[in-house]
Amino acid sequence: MTEHPTPPPAQPESDVPEQIRIRREKLDKLRERGVDPFPVGYPRTATVGEVRAEYGDLAPDTQTGQRVGVTGRVVLSRTGGKLCFATLREGDHEIQAMFSLDRLGEEALNDWKTDIDLGDHVGVTGEVIASRRGELSIMVEDWAITAKCLRPLPDKHKGLIDPEARVRQRYIDLIVNPESRRMLYTRSDLVSTMRNSLNTRGYTEVETPMLQPIHGGANARPFETHINAYDMKLFMRIAPELYLKRLIVGGQQDSNWGVRLNPVDRPDFRPEVVDLEALKNFIVNGQLSGAAIDVYPWEPEKNGDKFQTPLQNIPNVILTPHIGGSTEEAQQNIGEDVSMKLFNFLEKGITHGSHTVPALSLPPQEGAHRILHIHNNVPGVLSEINTQLSKHNINILAQYLKTNDDIGYVVLDVDKKLSSQALQLLKEVKHTLKTRLLY
Repeated sequence: MTEHPTPPPAQPESDVPEQIRIRREKLDKLRERGVDPFPVGYPRTATVGEVRAEYGDLAPDTQTGQRVGVTGRVVLSRTGGKLCFATLREGDHEIQAMFSLDRLGEEALNDWKTDIDLGDHVGVTGEVIASRRGELSIMVEDWAITAKCLRPLPDKHKGLIDPEARVRQRYIDLIVNPESRRMLYTRSDLVSTMRNSLNTRGYTEVETPMLQPIHGGANARPFETHINAYDMKLFMRIAPELYLKRLIVGGQQDSNWGVRLNPVDRPDFRPEVVDLEALKNFIVNGQLSGAAIDVYPWEPEKNGDKFQTPLQNIPNVILTPHIGGSTEEAQQNIGEDVSMKLFNFLEKGITHGSHTVPALSLPPQEGAHRILHIHNNVPGVLSEINTQLSKHNINILAQYLKTNDDIGYVVLDVDKKLSSQALQLLKEVKHTLKTRLLY
């Protein structure tokens, strides 16, 4: 007979923090009234993102007459009097919900005030409107709780700042930190873009085992485990090289694997020491999209020394030579610097230190949405951008412009998020090279 471990004793009620105790009491009261605090579903008719995309350009104090049902987490709540406000977040999109006495009735409005806490998941149904200040909102006619949050969220101003807590409680980090959510979406976009780019160039994606009977990875000490079903000792994968080489043995030398792993008929490919001329040819011919190199046969000994390499002035190539030679500390600093520069460009539009587009450093803007627009440096482009924004009642809070002989690089901070239609019009402005909504 299998013995089950004894569960740990329940935490005494007196040791439970007050905020959690209050939320548990609200949970019990909901159940006493016959309200399911964790229902199976809610009749949602649209996502918050879809509502914003369709009605994002409403003029202030507008009523559409269109009813929608949306769901989201309550991240901001203002209660009092005959009109209450709440901000609902679904994914990376937010929308304001308005609860009025005349639309809801006294009982439903009082239930909202007493039952709902920050962090709760709710569903609301009502008319899509724009408030007097122009905020896209839903005038709620019916609402329901979809999941009661039993633990309070971190302070909305400070957020989750403890690095260890952010790693151990990633779900909370994603709730309260917009940067973490943007990083999540950015990583997904990067992986998807790399996969699609490689697929169009004839690469074949393969999967290699995570647990292997023979470990690879040179002198690295592997993680060992035992699989009971087969009574076999296995090792956690350190490198996929052994199984990739088996593909070559199996006759796949004419296919493209990983970074074109093909030493049989490509003598110009060397995995440990890269031939810079061969790498240049791969990139110029489109076999590789780009590269980042930080170790060279010769590197400057001091600042001011001329640095030359065949990879200079090639698109999508990051070159980071070490001044005074290669050291572990220098490699770490370079890795952090390059990754931060990429993040700043993708998320904030900052191009400081760039040699391919005009270099621009930008201050942060609270409560604004940032648009990146890269175009050919010809007269009239900025005027057309401003015209398109004004058509959608979008005010420019700040504008940053830098140009070189060929390219104009402008970043605009605006007072409201662009709808998909407005963003498409900016992309269609003549001489546009790239347009992107950063946040």
